[in-house]
Amino acid sequence: MTRWTPDQTLETPRLILRSPTPADLPTLAKIYAHPAVAQYRSNSNPLDLKQSETALDIILAHWSDHGFGRWMLLCKNSHLDKNSPLDKAEPTQSEPQLIGHAGLEISPNLQTVELNYLIAQSHWGQGLATEASREILRYGFELLQLPRIAALISPDNKASIRVAQKLGMAYRNDVLLYDKMWRYYSLRPSTRSPAQA
Repeated sequence: MTRWTPDQTLETPRLILRSPTPADLPTLAKIYAHPAVAQYRSNSNPLDLKQSETALDIILAHWSDHGFGRWMLLCKNSHLDKNSPLDKAEPTQSEPQLIGHAGLEISPNLQTVELNYLIAQSHWGQGLATEASREILRYGFELLQLPRIAALISPDNKASIRVAQKLGMAYRNDVLLYDKMWRYYSLRPSTRSPAQA
């Protein structure tokens, strides 16, 4: 299996995906603290700074243990709402801005690798989750040579269900995890169409 090295990044037309660092905590904490962002997570409550630090520690540990994980998402040309808590100064094209994370994690409960993402509400509705996920699936299937990638989605999260469908992921069944019901979607390399690759 190909393993990640820290100096590598992935890139899409609008995004840079890089490995996480402890310096990402202040921005991630602001994203995690937003109720709309938290509502579809396994813990649907906004996180405080200490809880955000624990969440980032888990992300960093997965990279250390497995050589892949959740990438930090940097928007190359970020136009944030001026009321956004992330906005301290108007970003420019030369200053990609951290807007969340997306990546692959080993899920012991599902016995497979799970695709997940989290994006600041200020960047919802722009197709960024789909754009990042397509590149992550390519990485997972072509470089990691994974046999299957799954996704757990809250039944109420219609936007993420649409993302899964655009990616070619098929609904399999509902599963109970973390005291919540989830829609279970998955994709195998053999079922990817050229348009999804």
